[in-house]
Formats: sequence, structure tokens, C-alpha cells
Amino acid sequence: MLKADGNHSTPITRRALLAFASTVPLTATTDAHLHPDAAILAAWDRFREACAALNECDTLSQEEERLWDAQFSAAQDTLADTPARTAEGLAVQLRYLFWNHTEGHEQEKIFAGHLPDLGPYGNDLGYRLGRTLIATVERNGTALLSRLSDNGHTRQAQP
Repeated sequence: MLKADGNHSTPITRRALLAFASTVPLTATTDAHLHPDAAILAAWDRFREACAALNECDTLSQEEERLWDAQFSAAQDTLADTPARTAEGLAVQLRYLFWNHTEGHEQEKIFAGHLPDLGPYGNDLGYRLGRTLIATVERNGTALLSRLSDNGHTRQAQP
């Protein structure tokens, strides 16, 4: 597991880690009345919480690691495999994708809702594109997705 740099203000104890792991369902549940992308949004929250709690623990027993890995993997699977229905869900998935290409403090910025600085990645086209895609979807997502749908860009090619 990755361990991000930085200090968290609230120490997470082993007991809190196990309590969290035992209360979070292994699969995301969707309540369409709440939000069309409720599963994606919940998975992103669980993923961020998992990373934060893991960063606070120095060592884990095999059982603790197994429980935590199950939660971490379930959140990742939901983020990777659930089609987004809204711009908000798509933006979260882009943040998750971008998070996987960053490290340390940059990951923390993504979790906090910010875009990381270009810094040493200023010449990396993929990094720059990731930042641009996230910013575009978060700023204009609903209108953008609507225009794409209206213009037939989402239609599949006919054989």
C-alpha cells in the first residue's frame, strides 16, 4: 500500500482502523433517489478514508491488513468499474485516475479537491491532460455532457 507524505491532525489507532473496516460495506450500495452516482461518490469517500487511515498506522497485523485490503480493493473496483451517470461522478473517476499517477502531497491535494501543481511534471503531457480534464469536467461537466449527448457524440457507430 502507498503511504503518502505529510501529517494528519487526527491520529488513527489500530482499533479505529478495525472499527472502520468492519462498518463499511464491501460493496457500494446505490440509492438512486439520493444521487445517480451514489456508488461512485461513496467509493471515493471510502477510498480517501482508507488511504488516510492507512497512512496513520505504522504496522498492521495480517488480519488487519486483510480487512483493510478488502475495503480498499472494493472501493477501487467500484471507482474503476461503475459507469458514471453524471458529471460529478465522472469528475470523481478522473480524480481517482489522476491520483494513481501522483505521489505524496500531490495525492493529498487531489483528496482535498484541489489540482496538484505541475511542478516537475510541467513537460508531462499526460499529467497536464489529466489536470485539464478534471478542471473541464468540474467546471463545465453537465453542460459539456449534455452537448456531447445532443450532438450524437455518444452514439455508437452502426455496422
